[in-house]
Amino acid sequence: LTLFKEKKIKEAISFPFGVVTLTRMFFEGKEHNDKDAIKKMEKFLKSEFGKVSWIQNQHINLVGIGGSARNCARIHQSLHQYPIAGVHGYTMEQSDLKEVFQMLKKSSRDTLTTLDGLSRDRVDIILPAVSVFNVLFDMIDATAFTFSRKGIREGFIMNQIAKKYPKEFNKTNVLQDALRHLANEYKIEESGANQRVKLAESLLE
Repeated sequence: LTLFKEKKIKEAISFPFGVVTLTRMFFEGKEHNDKDAIKKMEKFLKSEFGKVSWIQNQHINLVGIGGSARNCARIHQSLHQYPIAGVHGYTMEQSDLKEVFQMLKKSSRDTLTTLDGLSRDRVDIILPAVSVFNVLFDMIDATAFTFSRKGIREGFIMNQIAKKYPKEFNKTNVLQDALRHLANEYKIEESGANQRVKLAESLLE
């Protein structure tokens, strides 16, 4: 868990548990949605996160990376027929996270194995993952939950490239670079897109 401010790391901590560990600790031999196990797990998470003072009441965006965050976003996209699956930067409100959590809690394991957006290898661990996001959201007093398709692997590669080509990645142009990447991925011609922007702006004048 890392706290960024003004694009710089301010704090960081690694907890001695992940979703697989949480599943073993609280759901061993139980259903994936066992109410008592969920209650004990949430109490444990609040206790562990509560030991870290800089987590509390930050009122900033909570950004999730990795497979669990990706699956959480995809499930929400599936529930709402979102037309572009897996888009980097997909943002959810706290009510959206709770919606996904409640759906997972009410669903049988068989239902989860066929759920759009959920990888089969994450059926048993997705509920603890979303629970972590929910508890963190509360404790941070987050403004939103955002899925980042770029994670530690991409960050490491970019860091290595930047050592040789320092101008290749500009951290002040993250949004612009992300939009350009989306445009390339969906074959959007930049000149045509710019013209449509001008037309839209003229309509709003």
